[in-house]
Amino acid sequence: MGSINCYIPNRSGDKIEIDMIMLCQKGIYVIENKNYSGWIFGDEKSKNWCEILKGKKYFFYNPIKQNKSHIKNLEKQLQVGDDKYVSLITFNANANLKKVSTESSGIYVVGYKQLKKFMKKQTDKPDILIDEEIENIYQQLLPGTKLSDEEKQEHVNRIKQQYKK
Repeated sequence: MGSINCYIPNRSGDKIEIDMIMLCQKGIYVIENKNYSGWIFGDEKSKNWCEILKGKKYFFYNPIKQNKSHIKNLEKQLQVGDDKYVSLITFNANANLKKVSTESSGIYVVGYKQLKKFMKKQTDKPDILIDEEIENIYQQLLPGTKLSDEEKQEHVNRIKQQYKK
């Protein structure tokens, strides 16, 4: 089992950043880490989620939709069926997941304190990837882990421009 931070091309050819991809016999875990504090509200279908911190509301793009997009791009690049992916959204220890819901299988939202328990439960799942498949996937993703600092900064600048609109 191993995990990597990875950049892969999207449909338009730009690079997208995937916070973490964990490869193991249980599947391809695509992990979106969120660094929010306060109360968190959201569901699978809403465009935006809400963070309430010190009495103020802040909205952010639905991390389930964000991760769904990451998985679609991975499927295209890796040619691995969607049944092999697990979408995992994690929040730091300062977040309180007040009202967060998912409906689809293979999508999980957990707080930092629940992460260890979640991962322990995954060991009970049947194996769906063999070591050779994991190595093949890893080798395909490896180039996306070796971006220069300049390339990473270009990605950050593009995202900032995108959200200014």
